[in-house]
Amino acid sequence: MWTGDEKVTIATTALVSMDPSYKLDFWQDWYMRSNEKFLIVNKSRRIGWSYITSMKAIIEANCPSVTKYQQLFVSYGMQDAMGKISDARNALMNLPEQWRKPVASDSKTSLEFWDKGKKSKSQLISLPNRTVRGFGTSNPYGGISLDEFAFHREDCQIYESVLPTLIRGGLLAIGSTPLAKSGTFYEILSNIDKYPVFKRVTIPWWWSSPMCTDVKTAITEAPGMTTWERVERFGTETLKLIFNSNGLKSFKQEFECEFTDESEAFISLEMIMSCTPQEPEQYEYQNISEFINGIDLDGVCTGMDKEGNPIFESVRAPAYDPEIHGTLYAGMDMGRTKDSSIFTLLGLKDGKRYEWMCYELKNTSFDEQREFVRMAMGSLPIRRLLIDSTGLGMEFGEWAEKQFPTRATGVHFTNETKEDMANKVYLACERKQYSFPMNRKLHADIHCIRKTMTATKHSRYDGSTKDSHADRFWSLALAELGINDTITDKSRFYSQYTKTKSTTEKIKKASTGNPELDRMLNRMRRRNARERR
Repeated sequence: MWTGDEKVTIATTALVSMDPSYKLDFWQDWYMRSNEKFLIVNKSRRIGWSYITSMKAIIEANCPSVTKYQQLFVSYGMQDAMGKISDARNALMNLPEQWRKPVASDSKTSLEFWDKGKKSKSQLISLPNRTVRGFGTSNPYGGISLDEFAFHREDCQIYESVLPTLIRGGLLAIGSTPLAKSGTFYEILSNIDKYPVFKRVTIPWWWSSPMCTDVKTAITEAPGMTTWERVERFGTETLKLIFNSNGLKSFKQEFECEFTDESEAFISLEMIMSCTPQEPEQYEYQNISEFINGIDLDGVCTGMDKEGNPIFESVRAPAYDPEIHGTLYAGMDMGRTKDSSIFTLLGLKDGKRYEWMCYELKNTSFDEQREFVRMAMGSLPIRRLLIDSTGLGMEFGEWAEKQFPTRATGVHFTNETKEDMANKVYLACERKQYSFPMNRKLHADIHCIRKTMTATKHSRYDGSTKDSHADRFWSLALAELGINDTITDKSRFYSQYTKTKSTTEKIKKASTGNPELDRMLNRMRRRNARERR
């Protein structure tokens, strides 16, 4: 195997090949050299953990003296699993030729290399949130990496299935942004007596040069400061913008490795996961074109056989079919960040809400967003589209109502309307009426919502993550409101409205000639009419 210095040199060369300004942070240098049997990392978002784990595996797998190297990534979902191999492939492309083995096979979720003499292979495999059965390596390197493990649905089962695979060799590396004070990731980190074999590392934002202006000084000084003080002292301009647009609790969770109290969440992680099927994983369409035409994903690793060989299957996401996808409803949250919106597409079938798409229109002008809505409404039979018409969204909502007068409606966000929408989503989650895809950002947005009381004793529902002000939650809530408005039986309401109107007209026709007496009689008749109803 390469020495630690050699791995660092190769990694640095690959990074500089991508961009001359790139370099390894000190913790990435340490991780590239480390060979901890059991490692768990509580990390900030956007520090480059996923990429550096992929690069380390690529470098080790391509070492000439290593044979039958195996690295298995267990990711949050199918899209994350494909992203891990995409990162590994990108790292491979930036390695000099003399440090590469011949590629034996390349699929969406695996890479294989011919070892010297082509008598054996080294491989990288990425699984989407699955227990590990059949995998096992006798190589002292490689092993298993559990990415964003705090968010995994079957975290306990996955962890228990991993341990037997390490008996003959291999390393276990667990890395995740913190979530709630529950689950296997939190338990391993916090219970040293029960899990003494793990080396524990915490990597906050000030260990990362893209977010910190002076990492060396911040390492010693930042821990003794308040969040506001260290962001002002060491944060880059981009980090300061993120901090100023985030709630303090959310920022501390996403960037300062602080776990949240699960009891504070309006919708618990358990409720969210109970609405997220794992077998088979629900495919989340990436755009309108995919949803209309369908998509075939070839070479997706869906598990391991008894000999430890990956099982590859073709995953078919069918083109839109009302028998499969149900009646379509959509919600569009205009977002609080500039030129950013979230479009959620739900399908209602047999009382179940299937989230088929959560599409982010980032850095997109309002003209382009209008064109997107025009295309979506024109090419799909979306029954109702509800749009956040608060603030900058007011003009957009008015435009949509004029363009699609019977299908699009603007909703002005107030404490009252947000409370109504939040409660509708809560009830649907509680009743397990949703079917969510394995989307970490969506789950985080739902879980970050907090219910608080205002000074006037009214309920308030707000939350934020690194990526948004819970935009995916409110987009979902708008689509849910459209479903409720449609499936609610309004016949009784309209019959009562008609009855009240006709009764009022009759009262107005009956006159005694005395205005004061007429007003008194009219009040009595209206009261009697209400009591009869």
